[in-house]
Amino acid sequence: MYVNPTETGLVILGASKFEQNNELGRAVFATAADRARAYFKSESGLGIPDENVRSLFNNEASAQKIQREAHDFVRQSGRPNGLPSFRDVFVYIVTHGVKYDNSAFHFMMRSSHDHTKDSIDPHYYIEFASLFRGITSACKCRVYFIIDACQSAYAVQSLHGEKDFSQEPAYSNVQSDMMPDSGAVVFLSNQREEPGEVFAKDKAGLDMPLFSEVLFDCLENGASGLYPYGFSFQTLKHLCRERMKTVVEEKKIEALQTSFDVFDFRQTKGHGLSNAIIFQNNDPDYNGRNAYAHEIRTAWKKAFSEQANLRLAVEDSDRLQALNSGLEEKLKQVSEKLAQAREDASLNRDTLRKVEGRARALSWIVFTLAIISPLTVPLAVYGILKISLADPAVSIFLESWLRFLK
Repeated sequence: MYVNPTETGLVILGASKFEQNNELGRAVFATAADRARAYFKSESGLGIPDENVRSLFNNEASAQKIQREAHDFVRQSGRPNGLPSFRDVFVYIVTHGVKYDNSAFHFMMRSSHDHTKDSIDPHYYIEFASLFRGITSACKCRVYFIIDACQSAYAVQSLHGEKDFSQEPAYSNVQSDMMPDSGAVVFLSNQREEPGEVFAKDKAGLDMPLFSEVLFDCLENGASGLYPYGFSFQTLKHLCRERMKTVVEEKKIEALQTSFDVFDFRQTKGHGLSNAIIFQNNDPDYNGRNAYAHEIRTAWKKAFSEQANLRLAVEDSDRLQALNSGLEEKLKQVSEKLAQAREDASLNRDTLRKVEGRARALSWIVFTLAIISPLTVPLAVYGILKISLADPAVSIFLESWLRFLK
């Protein structure tokens, strides 16, 4: 029943300010974008975690770059590490829609330039058909487009080759495993027979454009006594139409062509995705079922959190093991260098011992010579004299010298 929030993504597109034309600015667009984010993230909504939400609303980048970012986010490579691939993706769009006779349906972003009749620069606008095909092909999943913009019914007319299954007999599924693996739903603020302007003015008694106003009112407050298992998109279409009549009467506003419609594009065999039970009914009469739905989503998040923690622990273990292997290799290299140093030190000690031995030997010789040298001179003189006195000439010389001294 319902969708798994840990495997569900949310992309928010559009703008409330337009750099090239301030007159097109609408504060109600920003309020609607905030309301959408709050509902899809809340536990009374779908409980989508923060890391699964990508808001590109009022992004200042070019339309082409914003579209690429949306595509990349849906792909596995565009998500934070450790998160599973999306099985369900919601794309909420609130802005001005543009459609001319010879052009496809486009919607405006913050950087969108002024356009002339029959001329739309794709660099500054996002073509819905291109966005649709890009996101639905980014990964095998179920995609739900919610478009609040003028002339939005034209959005699906450019999807050539895509069959609309909305007119098939409706069914009601209460088991999540009955939902098809992939497909697309487009929920629009226009009815297919009456595409045109929708009510989206500021300061007219509504906080948001009429379509978003009644949509989130139904989602947040539920339908009393009806649909105990929750809402599908087809159910929401009928609830919103009834709720719109009340709002228009209470606020005394002109609804223009705001009449809502759902298109169902199925990529795999199975029942129409637009009839699948996705949203819980927040009517107080069904608090028990709402609490049960909350427990399911909480259990999904807890299980995912534990798996993510386990995955991170395994990654940390692998990283530490790799680090340990690197340290062991470095330790081995250091040990080898230490052993070599010790060997070199041993050789140096042997050389030092030999040098010290020679030094001691030389010191003994010097010491001996130092002691003996004072005795060697007298002995040498004595020897010389002894030898010399044996010579008669020397004796005569010495005797004459002694007499002279006297």
